[in-house]
Amino acid sequence: AYELSMIYGRIILAGAPFIIIYTGMAAIIRADGSPKYSMVCLLSGAIVNIILDPLFIFGLNLGVAGGAIATILGQLLSFVIAILYVFKMKTVKLELKDYKVDSSIFRTLSYGLSSFVIQMTVLVLFILMNNVMTKYGATTKYGEDIPLSVYGVVSKLNSFYISFILSCMCMNLYAIIKLMFCSLSIKDSFIICTLFTCVNVFIVI
Repeated sequence: AYELSMIYGRIILAGAPFIIIYTGMAAIIRADGSPKYSMVCLLSGAIVNIILDPLFIFGLNLGVAGGAIATILGQLLSFVIAILYVFKMKTVKLELKDYKVDSSIFRTLSYGLSSFVIQMTVLVLFILMNNVMTKYGATTKYGEDIPLSVYGVVSKLNSFYISFILSCMCMNLYAIIKLMFCSLSIKDSFIICTLFTCVNVFIVI
């Protein structure tokens, strides 16, 4: 299981830049007044992933690596479609000077601080739980595989709850907070985002 996880992880990590950029572009596209276009980006990648998964896994006998490659190709398609939107944005016309980095970037980063801390907290919890299950599960009569499998099922159910209830609610609150406090200073924005992060981390834990 460890070897298969490493194979899948390496391939997904190689395509991570496309996933990260697409995720950011999807929010920009929605904010530009084109939610349908953003949905097309998402659905096109998902459909390609669904089609290529059985083809790569079973047809080409690539196994786990095939599933990872299919995922990356789907995300790559979403990335390309999202990037093409840059050339036809409605409200903002980007030029080379707009990509200049200055002190305002810290204020922008503060808006995403809470989401970043939440994701990192969940990641650390997953790592700790997997290590605990592997170490102490091996000492039981069930071995380490059964506890890990049970934890995986419970994690999926928990992810469903968080994704469809807490995350949706928090995403909407993020947008509201950004609109309400966009006129504040960097320090005030940082404090508000930090407090909101603490509340969300407590909910997730």
